[in-house]
This record gives sequence, structure tokens and C-alpha cells, in this order.
Amino acid sequence: MANDITEQKDSEQAIRKNSEQLKAQEAVLLKGLEQMKSIQAQLKEVENKHHILIQAIDNLTIRAEFSPELELISANHLFTSFFEFVTDKFTMFNIKTFISQNELEIFHHSWQNVCNGNIQKFAIGFHINQDLKKWLTISLVPVYVDKKVVKILFVAVDCTAEKVFENELTQSKGMILQNEKSLKYEIEKFEVKQNELLQIINSREEQLNQLKVEYQAEKQKFTKELDDKKANISELHENLNSLNQTLKEHEDASVNFVEISESGSETDNKINNWLNSFKK
Repeated sequence: MANDITEQKDSEQAIRKNSEQLKAQEAVLLKGLEQMKSIQAQLKEVENKHHILIQAIDNLTIRAEFSPELELISANHLFTSFFEFVTDKFTMFNIKTFISQNELEIFHHSWQNVCNGNIQKFAIGFHINQDLKKWLTISLVPVYVDKKVVKILFVAVDCTAEKVFENELTQSKGMILQNEKSLKYEIEKFEVKQNELLQIINSREEQLNQLKVEYQAEKQKFTKELDDKKANISELHENLNSLNQTLKEHEDASVNFVEISESGSETDNKINNWLNSFKK
């Protein structure tokens, strides 16, 4: 009887102990479940944020997926809008038909590199129609499955405005260079003409200086001749005054001769002497 009671007590203790252990395990499981719910909520939040981010990227970038053989797998609305085609014609889409021949080599080289597992980034132009060309800055990213590239992620940004501005800037630079060449040519022509004019001016100055020298020589010669003529005139004046004086003396002598009366031999002698003075 005593043994039965003891066994019953031991059994009750074991049950209580197991019950406590079960409660402890349940508490741990409940705590784990709470943590799992929290992690699931966080994962859901991250997934939502990731989805929002993907949507934002889709609204900002031109995105598509291609097979390594360039077959279009999927594309967002910006991709279809850029290339102006409808989504039910994916199988008919061939991106190479939009690329000009001179840029096709760039695309082929980049595509080969991404198929070999290398991320590529480049800018290229696409002829959307006969009158419209647009440019994209493209990133090609390989997607792996079991270490094999199974598809290519095509992400691009429309850079048409920048490319147009760049082309216009290049054209403007070309025009500026052409204008600079034309201006340089005109300046050179002006310099040649200026040098010719300077030579003419220098020649005219030399001629003018020669004329000045000749003028001074002629002026000196004329001045000397004038001075000589003045001296001759002065001498003539002196001679004329002397002649006038002589004539006056002769006139006075003539008057005296008229007034002399006849007085014999003495008068004759005076006349003879007077006549002899002229002979001398």
C-alpha cells in the first residue's frame, strides 16, 4: 500500500515536471512564433518597398528582358512606348532593325560581352521611324541560373535631349571653328593690304622728303639768285646815281659855257681846256 502511494506521488511529480517542461516549450514556441510573425511582417514590408522600388524604376527607366538570342521576353510600358509597338507583337520585335548600320557593330560587341557574363553600358541611337531618331544610355546585365546566362536585363534611360544638345554643340563648335578660320583669313588679307598701304605710305613719305629736299635746294638757289639780283640792282642804282651826278656836272658845265662871253684869246683858251677835259 505504501509502495503504491509512493509510486503515485512519483508519477504525479513526473507529470507535473513534464507539464512544466511542456509549458516552457510552449512559451518558447509562442515566442518563436511571435518572432516569426515579426520577421514575416518585416519581410512583407521589405517586399512592399521592393515592389514600390521596382514600380518606381519601371516609371523612370526603360526596362526589358531578352534571351541571349535577342528574343524579347518582357518589357515595361516605357520600353513599348519608346519603340512604338504593342505588347502582343513581342515575338515580331527585333531591336536590331532600329539600329543604324554604323552603330550596329557597337551593339553586337556589347551584346557578345554581356552574354559572356560582363555588364555593359553604352549609348546608342535608334531610328524609331524615317523621320525620328532617339538615343538611349543602356545598361545590359546578365541573369544567371546554375552559373549560366539565361537572359539579359535591358535597362535604359532616354538621353535624346542630351544627345541633340551635344550634336548641336558639336555643330556650333564646327561653325565657330569655321568662322575663326574665315576671320583669320580675313585678318591675314587685311594685314597684307595694310602692309601694302604702309609700303605705299612709306614710299610717298620718301618722295615727300625728296621733294622737301629739292624744294629747300630750289629755295636756297632762288634766294641766292634773288640776293644776287638785289646786289646787281643796288650796283645799278649806284651806277645810275653816279651817272646822274656826272650828267648833272656836264649840264652845269654846259650852262656855264653858254653864259661865257667872247673875250678874246683868254676865252678861247678856256673853251679849249674845257673840251680837252672831255677828251681825257
